[in-house]
Amino acid sequence: CAYTISIQTGCVDRAGTDANIDIFFSSFQGRLLPFYNIDNKDDNFEKCQLDTFDLHGDCLPNEDKICRMIIERDNSGRYQDWYIDWIQITGAGDGPQKFNVDAWLDNVNRSKEIDLCNG
Repeated sequence: CAYTISIQTGCVDRAGTDANIDIFFSSFQGRLLPFYNIDNKDDNFEKCQLDTFDLHGDCLPNEDKICRMIIERDNSGRYQDWYIDWIQITGAGDGPQKFNVDAWLDNVNRSKEIDLCNG
């Protein structure tokens, strides 16, 4: 199935990253959609930038919906820290699912999880 993932990098100083990014979504029924080293032909994850990725993954049943997201970065590149405003995935279940992140991924916290599965 086709999915579109949109990621808004924050507009704070040094918000952008050169690190490799992995993102994992899971559904109410426990299905996992992993996307490793997401990239496109642009210079991704720069300050104030909205990046969009058209990716393919397993299909979810119509009654299932994504409700959990984990995003993580590695230590590659010159600038690894990253400030994320929000992430949205479309093409899954009954419409887009947005995750408000509003957090730094840095050497202390290289990943962020948001779980909306329990209300």
